[in-house]
Amino acid sequence: MKKLVSLSHAEILPYILNSKELSEKFEERICDCEMSYLEEKMNCFINGSVKYSYGVYNNDNYFRVVDNLEFLNGVEKCIDMYGASLVVENKFEQCKKLVNTNLFDYHIKELGRLFFKEEILKDIEYLEDISYKITNKEYNNQLLIDRVEDFTDEIEDVFINSENKLCEMKYL
Repeated sequence: MKKLVSLSHAEILPYILNSKELSEKFEERICDCEMSYLEEKMNCFINGSVKYSYGVYNNDNYFRVVDNLEFLNGVEKCIDMYGASLVVENKFEQCKKLVNTNLFDYHIKELGRLFFKEEILKDIEYLEDISYKITNKEYNNQLLIDRVEDFTDEIEDVFINSENKLCEMKYL
């Protein structure tokens, strides 16, 4: 018997994808991690500065700016903590210069649209793509191979027996 984690990530992935239990846990772990990251980003927006809803395979995703100045402060905090795409950073800088002008409201709404598209929906699309790849058992997909590292603690007690089947070691 040998430990599953003793193999390379590329060698581990087919075992994960061929096991219903492990593939479900693998997908769940990735989704939990990414959704937590999105929640942390959204925590930058306080005092109801935005109203939003998002989810994987959800047609009701939306993002609305409610308080323009608080939203601008939230974007700044989010950029400082997590970074952002260049287009979002540029629009943010433009909005900072337009505070107290008649163009501010328009450009803040644009920043809100860009922020949601670039910083939230791209992560949602990433999760949808991951889910699709796991379901279709894409063994050689580098995106999935890279995520195996995040999952190794879940499979620490999983072994491959002499028949090349997975088994779990339990101590009594």
